[in-house]
Amino acid sequence: MVKKMTQNFQLLIFTFILAATIGCSLKINNSTHPAPTILVKHHGKIISLDLEKYVAAVLAGEVHESWPMEALKAQAIAARTFALLRMQERKNRPFHTQSSVTDQVFKHHESQKLTKAAKETRGIVLTYRGRLIEASFHSTCGGHTCDSKSVWGKSYDYLQGVPCSYCSNSPTFRWKQSIPLPEVEQKLKQKISFINVLQRGPYGRVLEFLIKGNRQQEIKGQTFRTLMGTMRIKSTMITNLSIKNNTIIFSGQGFGHGVGMCQYGALGMAKMGKNTRQILLYYYPHTKLAKIY
Repeated sequence: MVKKMTQNFQLLIFTFILAATIGCSLKINNSTHPAPTILVKHHGKIISLDLEKYVAAVLAGEVHESWPMEALKAQAIAARTFALLRMQERKNRPFHTQSSVTDQVFKHHESQKLTKAAKETRGIVLTYRGRLIEASFHSTCGGHTCDSKSVWGKSYDYLQGVPCSYCSNSPTFRWKQSIPLPEVEQKLKQKISFINVLQRGPYGRVLEFLIKGNRQQEIKGQTFRTLMGTMRIKSTMITNLSIKNNTIIFSGQGFGHGVGMCQYGALGMAKMGKNTRQILLYYYPHTKLAKIY
């Protein structure tokens, strides 16, 4: 039954996007059309959820209910768009999304405010040329979001990177991390006498490191970050690194891959009085809002 409902909804998505009122008002959607059911892998189990309940749960996992409503609604629309695209892409798989940073963090948490943010944006998604967008987001961009091509190798017109002066109050806007040299050597499988940035992207993120030791090694910035741990090397926007006392010391800015909406930037914009539409169209330029149910 769940599979049938999901498949039927896939057929409706494109019809509703084409027929949607682009530039919707973001008022509560009183449509009686049911929300689809999403399959989520959560703590090793696959659970089925009404998509709007899922969106509220993603808000609980990704942001904080104390945030202004306009920022919460922006996150709700991004999360819904992300989920619906995964439902299309993974319709023949056992589940649509994972409850982790791989997809979207999900948390069972009853909150009237988060439920309201989902309800007031019910069925609203981001589109580009009549299709759902890749609504990527991250915690903190550190001053400038990043183009998708430099991170994933695929370019999108609406994910080209924008300057962001709104996330400077994030706890990870600037960070420092020390990692024991032997640990780095073990993960890279070689001795290290020298490490430096070989290439940066247009917004300062490290594209490639140069490592010298018993051999010379070039490693992509994103690969290095994953190897060291994404909670330790919080982003590839590394401003300084040095080897001292058998330790590699990293200084950097931002938290996450940097593509799409900066969550703390959305928070900053909302505190400045920007509305949901302004937040979303800033981080996803050239896109449009549409109600699809």
